[in-house]
Amino acid sequence: MALADGQELEAAYDAGKRVFTVLGGDRKQVQGALACSRPDREHVVLSGRLADDSLIVTAHLLGRRPFFLVRQGFHWIEERPEDR
Repeated sequence: MALADGQELEAAYDAGKRVFTVLGGDRKQVQGALACSRPDREHVVLSGRLADDSLIVTAHLLGRRPFFLVRQGFHWIEERPEDR
């Protein structure tokens, strides 16, 4: 996970507790914990503390159709094929 200031953090998910533990760049210091909930089939909510801030993140499912590569397909074109 990357923050707006460019700092990179690593997260580990505990499925039993439904919690993301966020680790700092050194992977030793815990930056925070975010509880994960699924209020319905199309939403995921993360809530908790990260560093010194409280936050709530709500994500919703977009589906596959809005994405160009899924809608149009992807076709790899090689200028110099490897098998020739």
